[in-house]
Amino acid sequence: DCTLNDGATLQQVIDTQARHGEMTKQSGFSDWSSHVFTPYLGFEPDWPYDYVKMNHWYTLEHRGGYCQCLAGFP
Repeated sequence: DCTLNDGATLQQVIDTQARHGEMTKQSGFSDWSSHVFTPYLGFEPDWPYDYVKMNHWYTLEHRGGYCQCLAGFP
């Protein structure tokens, strides 16, 4: 669950996620996606966050490989 900093926009979040995704793919990781969810029908009216970020991997093997190498990222 995430809250935007003052002056930041949701489009900046989406653009940053896209750049991070490209860098991750260039590092040899694939078969995953990143999503940004915004409040919609079903969110509580006093929801304290601006958006929810979610990553998911298409297979358990790809997720496991990513997690094993995560400590090697600067």
